[in-house]
Amino acid sequence: MKKFQFTLNKLWTFKMMQLDKEKLTLAGMHHQKHELDQKIALVQAQYDFKENDFKETIQRGTTAEKIRGSQFQINNLRRHLEGLFKEKSSLKSMIKKQLALVVSLSKEVSQLESLHEKQLEEYRVYQTKAEEIRIEEFIASTEARKKAI
Repeated sequence: MKKFQFTLNKLWTFKMMQLDKEKLTLAGMHHQKHELDQKIALVQAQYDFKENDFKETIQRGTTAEKIRGSQFQINNLRRHLEGLFKEKSSLKSMIKKQLALVVSLSKEVSQLESLHEKQLEEYRVYQTKAEEIRIEEFIASTEARKKAI
């Protein structure tokens, strides 16, 4: 009796490799998002510190030049934060698309695995029937030999 061979094994292998690759890509994106979140937290802390320092400086009194310098730094930090938030939004969108791709590939792989199980079950049924026929033939030939003797 020939060994069981899944007819769509090459496709299943390809889809599994593709799924693993896309999962790694998704993990990389999540890592980028985590790093971006840390960067945003750092810049936000710098912004908050500068803004509080600016308010204290204004209350104590300072020169117009120092006020303009502080305002310039605060505006730069604000723009930097806005850019980081835009980058985060874009990254979230990319993660959402990548997640949908991973889910789709997972479904395809799952369908192929269920088809594999179905084919394997059919093979086992066929194998059992073939074994029963072989046993019946053996018994019949043994009985025929006994009658011949």
